Amino acid sequence: MISPFSFSENLEEGMRSSIICSVIAGDPPISLTWYRNGRLLKETSPDIQIVPITDFVSSLIINHVSRHHSGNYTCFASNNAAATNYTATMVVKAPPVWVIKPSDQSALEGISVTFDCQAEGQPRPVVRWKFGKGKKK
Repeated sequence: MISPFSFSENLEEGMRSSIICSVIAGDPPISLTWYRNGRLLKETSPDIQIVPITDFVSSLIINHVSRHHSGNYTCFASNNAAATNYTATMVVKAPPVWVIKPSDQSALEGISVTFDCQAEGQPRPVVRWKFGKGKKK
């Protein structure tokens, strides 16, 4: 059995974050592993540290949180008799950035034109278009 854990609800890019996975019931030896979005996290990840504290406690530390750290983090515990896991979601607030920046287009009257743009951030940015009449000077 794993004690529930959670991330801060106010995480922003540049902050630090850590969580502790503690197995509160189960016979040793216990193996603890961490996953992010279903993929195994390794101790060698340059931006994430996994620190074993005891045979039944492990800490996950991120020294410089960024938008790409958002996701579901799972602590998986197993022994010879059983396995269990607990998952917490990390949401990192991040300002909007252009993925595809809109650009000026020329068009002939009566012919359709497409303006591409895409932005990402947390919370998800809202893109609004405005149409101006007249000539730019």
